[in-house]
Amino acid sequence: GIAKRLTRVPGQYVNPAFSPDGTQVVYVASSGAAMRDHDLSDELWHEVRIVSAEGGAAQLVIATAVRGPNRRTPRPSFNAKGDRIYFVEDDPDAKPLSIPSAQLVSVKLDGTDKRKRLQFGPAEEAAVSPNEQWVVIENDTTFM
Repeated sequence: GIAKRLTRVPGQYVNPAFSPDGTQVVYVASSGAAMRDHDLSDELWHEVRIVSAEGGAAQLVIATAVRGPNRRTPRPSFNAKGDRIYFVEDDPDAKPLSIPSAQLVSVKLDGTDKRKRLQFGPAEEAAVSPNEQWVVIENDTTFM
């Protein structure tokens, strides 16, 4: 195939994933720490965005908090119907100076109707199976 530029504005974009029908791509846009010669843990913000697989203007889905030093950038993915996006974020109710537990959340494509799907201990990533019956959780050293 031929490579095709999807975004119009240069930036730091990571963790792309296709929608089930292949017409859209979800990804995370960040503040560009690496482009400023900083570590990725120095990001100021993360945004989950969608762009057409044909390219064009991106749509902001939702902003999500930077998870802190030595934590991974969210890895968004579509649900099986393609009408919601899953991603991992830290528990917003975590006690100060504690290692926060993580939670798998989902939102509609317009960023509304945020739902907590699964709460688990400290973890970096989670991947939902295509049939949405299973979740793999990665906590730096093991998959569960």
